Amino acid sequence: MSPFAHCPSCRTPSPTFTHGKRLHCEQCGFEFFQNTAAAVGALIRSGERILFLRRAREPGYGLLDVPGGFVDPGETLEEALRRECLEEIGEEPVHLTYFCSLSNTYLYAGVEYTTADAFFFAELDRPIDNDDLLRLKIDRSEVLSLHLLHIAEIRSEDLAFPSLQKLHEKLMVGSLSA
Repeated sequence: MSPFAHCPSCRTPSPTFTHGKRLHCEQCGFEFFQNTAAAVGALIRSGERILFLRRAREPGYGLLDVPGGFVDPGETLEEALRRECLEEIGEEPVHLTYFCSLSNTYLYAGVEYTTADAFFFAELDRPIDNDDLLRLKIDRSEVLSLHLLHIAEIRSEDLAFPSLQKLHEKLMVGSLSA
């Protein structure tokens, strides 16, 4: 499905959209590539548990996610992860260790985006427990609630995105150590 009903340059209807990423207008020659977007996620550990949040917005309203989000132009993955965590939970993670990347799809406003989600193990500057979760300064427009969960407690269908479901599988066969 094309992200555009008309050419953004000359307004010709139904430009060609091929390979799920290349828009081409036969009329004026305009080309646009809908490339994969970069996103990051923090696997903030507390012992054998990971910090999860319940999403306060679509896509995935009410489902489990990890702190993170899209990488802005000019940011490194690590900078984006620190910024997103600060925005969502009020704290920047420390000791970031790359774990894996997974392909994902993200449906927003009727447009399906492909993302490459990079996941990092991380910690906060102090150990956290369930009482600490109440003291974290969460962004209520993005986060309904926070939960410290063991990976085995989570059902795949409760996770907001395909990449998180694949991550869940990887963590189930491994461990929480990087």
